Amino acid sequence: MQCKEIHNDYIGYLDGTLDAETNSMIEEHLLSCNHCRDFVERLKSLQVTIEREKNIQTSETFFENIQDKLEHLPKSPDVKTYSLAFRIAASVALIMFGTWMGLWIGKGFHMNSSLSNDYKDEIYYLYDIQQGIVENNMLSDLTE
Repeated sequence: MQCKEIHNDYIGYLDGTLDAETNSMIEEHLLSCNHCRDFVERLKSLQVTIEREKNIQTSETFFENIQDKLEHLPKSPDVKTYSLAFRIAASVALIMFGTWMGLWIGKGFHMNSSLSNDYKDEIYYLYDIQQGIVENNMLSDLTE
């Protein structure tokens, strides 16, 4: 019998729920296979540990003692308040960073792209017209 064929039967072997034929085949395999024998020993040890942990006995006042200790711990600040403030601050920082990056990338693209190089004179002309309109409006406000 090969290791893969009996691997799923180890729990049944340890629990004693297998039929006699399968049980004897597993025992025969374990005599000849060190790897499977070690595995079954570890599995048996694990089952013993689990059974022992199921039956832990505690004193009648165990839970009251824990509750008393928890009540006497210093109170920590409300995490929800800090969490909300942090989220708002992080959101504002991300929006500001995104805006700054967008402006920085846009300015670099505007002045350095091959498309803008072809139309650089027109872009400066439009920019000058815009500045002129603003300046004219400011001058007309001063003269009135």
